Amino acid sequence: MSNFKDNPRKRVLSVRLSEDELEELLRICDETGKTLPQLVREALPHMENIALMKMDV
Repeated sequence: MSNFKDNPRKRVLSVRLSEDELEELLRICDETGKTLPQLVREALPHMENIALMKMDV
């Protein structure tokens, strides 16, 4: 497993989740067969769009 020093293109993502949110996220991982990092990578472009929309308001 590489870390940030090995690959400067990787970034650290820190989030706070409730127990329910974490359970839901892990359930989605099980159902889709995807890893948590895969789900996060898929969600990032949508999160950027949401942030941009909030800035336009």
